[in-house]
Amino acid sequence: MSQSGKISSSTTQVHSVELQSRWFSSNKMAVEDWVLEVVDGPHKGLKVTLDRELLLIGRAEWCDLGLPNDRLASKEHAELVLTTKGPLLRDLDSRNGIQINQLRVLQAYVPEGTQIKLGQSTLLLRSQQRQTEIELQFHDGSQTLVGKSPPMRKLFSQFKRLQRREIAVLLSGETGTGKSRIAQTLHQQSERASGPFVTVNCGALSASLIESLFFGHTQGAFTGANQSHKGYFEQANGGTLFLDEIGELPLELQPRLLDVLERNVVKRLGSEQEHPVDFRLISATHQELKSLIEQGRFRRDLYYRLAVFQMHVPSLRERVEDIPLLTEWLLHDMEPDLHFMVTPAAVRKLQGFLWPGNVRELRNVLMRATAMVDILGDPDALHYLDADDIELPEFVPPVDSPLSESSPQGSSGMEQAIPEQITDLKAFMEQTEREVLLQALVQHEWNVTRAAKSLSITRAWLHKRINKYDLSEGYSLS
Repeated sequence: MSQSGKISSSTTQVHSVELQSRWFSSNKMAVEDWVLEVVDGPHKGLKVTLDRELLLIGRAEWCDLGLPNDRLASKEHAELVLTTKGPLLRDLDSRNGIQINQLRVLQAYVPEGTQIKLGQSTLLLRSQQRQTEIELQFHDGSQTLVGKSPPMRKLFSQFKRLQRREIAVLLSGETGTGKSRIAQTLHQQSERASGPFVTVNCGALSASLIESLFFGHTQGAFTGANQSHKGYFEQANGGTLFLDEIGELPLELQPRLLDVLERNVVKRLGSEQEHPVDFRLISATHQELKSLIEQGRFRRDLYYRLAVFQMHVPSLRERVEDIPLLTEWLLHDMEPDLHFMVTPAAVRKLQGFLWPGNVRELRNVLMRATAMVDILGDPDALHYLDADDIELPEFVPPVDSPLSESSPQGSSGMEQAIPEQITDLKAFMEQTEREVLLQALVQHEWNVTRAAKSLSITRAWLHKRINKYDLSEGYSLS
């Protein structure tokens, strides 16, 4: 059960400083000092030092190794990730793929002296024969988002690339992952931060008012229009327009949105006058827009206009190692004047849950837990949240161990996370397997022997899966 203890003001200050240090911390990782050089192709002689965890390769202007004159390279062709095991090369769903030793690969560790073929270019990875350190950021530049997991660190690196660019961004991810907050963070870190940030939920708009809401109207344009009104496009002028659930935008309105984006002018209902608009567009969706395009429910040309830069916001299941840090952060955000400490048992309970509602659901669970704590009217008290204080939703049972005795094989609760339509069974099964293994490793503090035993598998088999799913980076975060 939760407990509260009277502590001194100086102790609470120390506790707050410790939390701040963990939230906004970074870590150093020792790696080989690498140089990537273009040895053949339109950009022969171009070199870049691998001085950060993730290096992006492609034709786009924001790539670390830019190949704008390579007509066969994709906008974002590949990424090179520095790990303690060496550089890891990943194909980013490029048109022509990447080749190592004339073999096409989707993902591979790249040893010293390896030549990489992509597009018209040949790249060579060279070691400087010395060690260096790179910084791993566990927060974004504005200190509004935290996370140690590789997916979140990738997001933080993408923020830096977008700070001084006006390009449209499309956020994808499940409901409740925090896409709205990330959109606001992108706005706050942009050169439009002093301008307005206008949020529109496309799935909650009245069908009869949608045109007026977006384009505005003049007085008398329709019954009830007693005065002129600026629409969302004009309201966002000089700032950022965030279109949440863009997949819900009616098909008949999509060509008009495209016209505004291409001509930067709007015409209010009831008026022939065009008003110039200047805003940065960020969109978000939990749906697969490419699937909607095939179904005829979303315009392909609008998709390409929205998805100039795409960012995947990971589910909480993809970043289970972030839950301890995220829990502290959310508790402080909800109750900044109180001091909470979450016990290890409570953390294990939180990490064993599947979180179909993601960060939003975690916040709600913590809000319920803090509401039941006896504050005693003392702001200097330190309040402990134990496992008994954490009440998880009943409709998705917690998973203490994926193959525990209380969860018979075949009914572990994983079925609750299965989407209504699975378009790629193999990918879904691999994702599920990865999440189960990651949960077990985190729960056992990355002790492979104990994690394997809890899953009734061999250490050798688990090691193979750790390599397959690139889970080994977790060791450096434990």
